[in-house]
Amino acid sequence: MSLYIYEPRIHLFAFSNKENTENNKNKNWIWDKCNEIISKATLSQNFDIFEHINLDTNNTNLIKKFQDEDAYQPIFFDENTNIITDKFNKDEDLILQHTSNSSIYAVQVDDNYGLCINFNFNHPRIVTQGVEVNQLRFLNPNNVLTLENERNESCQFVGQTLIVTAQLLEQDNNKTNKELRNLAKQCIKAIFPNKHYTFNRQGQLFNSPIFEYGSLRRKSLGRYQHILIWFFYDRQEREKFYKNYNDFLDLFLYRSRIISAFKEIRRQENLIAKDLKEINDQIDSLHSRKNNKNPTEEELFFLKDKLTKLPKMAIEYGKKIGAMYDLQSRTVVEDNLLLYNHKLIDLEDTTNIFSEKDIDYFIKFTETNCRTFLEKTIAKSRYFEHSSTLTDNAIASVRGQIAIEQTELEIQRQKREAKSQYKQQITILAIGSGIAAGEIFASSYDLIGEEKLPLLTSSYIHPFFLSIFYSLLFGSFVAILIWTTPNIWNFRNQTRELTKIKKIPSFKVVQRLLHNKNNRRNNSSR
Repeated sequence: MSLYIYEPRIHLFAFSNKENTENNKNKNWIWDKCNEIISKATLSQNFDIFEHINLDTNNTNLIKKFQDEDAYQPIFFDENTNIITDKFNKDEDLILQHTSNSSIYAVQVDDNYGLCINFNFNHPRIVTQGVEVNQLRFLNPNNVLTLENERNESCQFVGQTLIVTAQLLEQDNNKTNKELRNLAKQCIKAIFPNKHYTFNRQGQLFNSPIFEYGSLRRKSLGRYQHILIWFFYDRQEREKFYKNYNDFLDLFLYRSRIISAFKEIRRQENLIAKDLKEINDQIDSLHSRKNNKNPTEEELFFLKDKLTKLPKMAIEYGKKIGAMYDLQSRTVVEDNLLLYNHKLIDLEDTTNIFSEKDIDYFIKFTETNCRTFLEKTIAKSRYFEHSSTLTDNAIASVRGQIAIEQTELEIQRQKREAKSQYKQQITILAIGSGIAAGEIFASSYDLIGEEKLPLLTSSYIHPFFLSIFYSLLFGSFVAILIWTTPNIWNFRNQTRELTKIKKIPSFKVVQRLLHNKNNRRNNSSR
């Protein structure tokens, strides 16, 4: 069974930064998108927004003929995109033009451009005011109404709100909320056939049912789209909307800024979590390397190099935490929440159009969605700050342990060098003793006289042999004394230390336990 709506319209509220944050290319991105949307949605190539706006002005209205006015003013165009040049001073005239023609608002607020396109459905393929819901697909060719697709190409995009309004047929006035929600769902499917947008909530605005799509979930925030399907029961409710069009533009601008800040916060959270994981992985790798009981100098130098990089990573980590905190507290979210709430208070106090229920519908965004998001963000910030402290402590601990190991390695190296030098000294001493013995031998050679007895006799030991024998015996004694004295001294020191250890009560307990264990083992073997 086909579903029908009466006089459907699309209202696109889109916002961008005036300057590209990364480069100076494509500064007119949002106005180029405006021309693209008009040409594709209306099948007309006659419209060029640059003919009607002045981007060099400091006034709120960018439309040339309204630059002297503070209030937002639109330009109207017919089904052939021909500009309607008449000026309209009365609210009734503006409402009439809104209901009969399409319109464009082009404004600048602080550092943002605001574009609002209001389509009537005088589409070449839609020839009646009673429109079958499936025909709405003609108004979003190639998903041209979703500017979020351009986010990766331009850092200027801030956010958008898409509203689909329609007059309910007389026979639909008694439909239940469930039936109206199904009608809204079919509208979403027709306009976005290849997309799925989560239903968020249902409410009442100007006593008419409104259905909000696009859920503010942290994990899917990057794909968030704000879409409203709004059904009017009568024309008076629709006229209230047109009469306060400027107020809706302001509210959606503040909302888009807040959502954009939320997206940036989520991006920062993901980057911080990635950095934290990388830092923890580096610390774990340091611990695995450090567990080596006998680290080499190369390993210690490797660990030292890692420790010089970790503080830099920790500093970048801290800067990102600070950037996330600035977004949530001072620069964007807090300021625009105040602007959003002040706007609602002003609407309630100064107009007779917005009832308390209407204000409640808008205030749920700040009291429910924003509060929940900010509470979780604050919890995340505390977690990251606590992790930062733990990371600093871990780096300091590893650095201290590595410094100790490096000191121990240096002491061992010095001991090896001292031992090597000691052996060299002993060797030199031994060689010196040999040389001394040689000299004794040389001096003993003169003891052989021509008139003395022969060297080899059976009854007499020649003095020459006695001199060599005593020289060798003395040299050997000196060499043995040189070699053994250090070892005896070390053994004496070790024995003294062992004696001290044996006097410790805990050592006696361990000794007794070992003795009992040996006794049990002997008994079991028997």
